[in-house]
Amino acid sequence: MIRKIVLVSLVSLVSLSGICQNDDNWWKRMFKKETVEEIESEEGKADPIESLEKDSIAVVDPIIDSIPAMEIERRPGNISVSGPSALDSLNRSSIRNPIPLKGYRIQIYFGSLEGAKKLRGKMIMEDSKRSCYLVSKAPNFAVRIGNFRTEFEAQKTLQEFKERFPQAHIVKDEIELPELNRP
Repeated sequence: MIRKIVLVSLVSLVSLSGICQNDDNWWKRMFKKETVEEIESEEGKADPIESLEKDSIAVVDPIIDSIPAMEIERRPGNISVSGPSALDSLNRSSIRNPIPLKGYRIQIYFGSLEGAKKLRGKMIMEDSKRSCYLVSKAPNFAVRIGNFRTEFEAQKTLQEFKERFPQAHIVKDEIELPELNRP
């Protein structure tokens, strides 16, 4: 009985390995991107448009697929979103009162209001790309520079300011999101 089971399993393994070896490149085709010419050159494939029934949903759009990308006219459109009014009010309140983003800034001055205003104006004139903030810490004022998400980013920039402002240091602060570069 055991001999029969071993014999059957051995025969099935040998036949199974023979079947698997007939199509040894199946895994290579999983990662290969086929071009349109390769797909069209395959023999025995039916046209997907012709094989669709009348009531079925077409996955392939022959009109859009036949138009080259340069010829498609792009027009601005309108999007309207409808949903529960509670979600709309939550969205409006989050836009009005955004959750502050925690990050780091470099504090280069702490002192009187006049000194802080002068230094801030000077820094804006010298480097308009970098954000410069006047922060009130009663009864004094601080001038802080930058919006850094990590302390490592702030540390790299701190070295630039240490020569001119030896008292410059990194502070945790609420920062603004960086501007998006739009084409």
